[in-house]
Amino acid sequence: MFSYIGMDYSQCVLIDKINQYQKLKGRPLISTRGYCHGLAVLWLSKMAQQKVEWFYDMIRYIIHNKPQDYDEASFEKFLALIEFGQNPLNSGLNITHRHLRILLEMDNIESTSFVGKYPNLFKKIRPKKHPGMYLIAHGDHAIAAFHKGDNYYVYDSNYFTGEAKMFDSKENAAKEIMARLLSKAEQKEDEDFELEFNYIPLNHLSHPSSEVVIDMSVNDGGYEADEEEKFSSGWQTSSCNIL
Repeated sequence: MFSYIGMDYSQCVLIDKINQYQKLKGRPLISTRGYCHGLAVLWLSKMAQQKVEWFYDMIRYIIHNKPQDYDEASFEKFLALIEFGQNPLNSGLNITHRHLRILLEMDNIESTSFVGKYPNLFKKIRPKKHPGMYLIAHGDHAIAAFHKGDNYYVYDSNYFTGEAKMFDSKENAAKEIMARLLSKAEQKEDEDFELEFNYIPLNHLSHPSSEVVIDMSVNDGGYEADEEEKFSSGWQTSSCNIL
């Protein structure tokens, strides 16, 4: 489904349309504080399945059409998936290691609390030879990242386009992650910040990079470094009005 130039496909608009449908059906409204966790987890799942266009098409479909005209089976499937990703097992916003295994049907998930400065975040993201995906949270907001081939994709449900942004290096991906999750005051090179960091290697998936084997014992960073292991200062910031 095509996009309209200049149209807002962020979660704020999406949630409003979902709640119009909920009202139509006489159901309780979903939270207007945001569904960033649910949308990020579903995006990761569809990226891993190489079916992300379905995800984007559903967002555009919901926003473009009137709730009374929705295909109920397709809409209800989408809503159920983001609800489960947002509130796994009715446990609230705190998505744990166990929840990600259930949601993504993957066992080899590394969950850590990252505390450090920008250079350490940059090194935390795997080099190009080690494909993987990430669910990263700070406070009440979560975004996702995915490394496939030569590109790094960052998805934030607050993006105006409703789609992920693509970057050609993990340095630039790290800058974007910081810009989406941290306030300007937190984005100082000499300040430590904390993130909830979940990493899932993709070596076992049916994926162009599926033959890559990740050796977690190579060095202290947990992977074999490549020539991208460098960083520079300065990044663009962006604001979010919804969690």
